[in-house]
Parts: sequence; structure tokens; C-alpha cells
Amino acid sequence: MEEYFHREWVRSLFGLAVEALRRRCAEAGKNVPFALFERYDLDGPDAARGPSYAELAREMGIPETQVTNHLAWARREFRRLVLEALEEATGSEEEFRAEARQLLGIDPP
Repeated sequence: MEEYFHREWVRSLFGLAVEALRRRCAEAGKNVPFALFERYDLDGPDAARGPSYAELAREMGIPETQVTNHLAWARREFRRLVLEALEEATGSEEEFRAEARQLLGIDPP
């Protein structure tokens, strides 16, 4: 039962971070980076075969290097938003660091 609640908590945490990223991108006029993040990182893993960077570049009418740059920015921002939400949701620095390692595989600064 505890595993189920933890999984749902993680799903909620990531969902909140996605919505925060969506708002941040809309406010900053960064619709292309969010659309790429959504297609590649959110929709792609569930698809039988996710789109390649080259396919996304053709769809968006941008160079493949821009796809790489936009995705790198969106992923960094998403990770930052997850860490912010995680820090607010955990009871101690130790718990925050342990959850960050477990969820993101990183040791936060």
C-alpha cells in the first residue's frame, strides 16, 4: 500500500511540474520548447516508436540543433521545477536529497 501511495505522490509531483513548465513556457513565449518536450518526453515514451529529433525538426520547421537545444532547456527547467516542488513537499534536507536521488538520479546542490 505504501508503494502505491508513493507512486501516486510521484505522479502528482511530476504532473504539477509539467503544468508549471507549461505555464512558464506560455508566459515566456517558449511554446516551441514545450511542444517539443511534450511530444518527445511526455508522449514519446508511450508511443510504439517515439519521434526522432530529425522528425521533430521537420514537423516544427527548425534545425535539428534547435530541437536539441530546446529539449535541453525544457528538461533543465522541468528538473528545476521538480526539485522546487520536492523541496516544498519533504520534511527535511535529508529526505529532500534522498527523494531527489531516487526520482531524478541526482544529488541536488
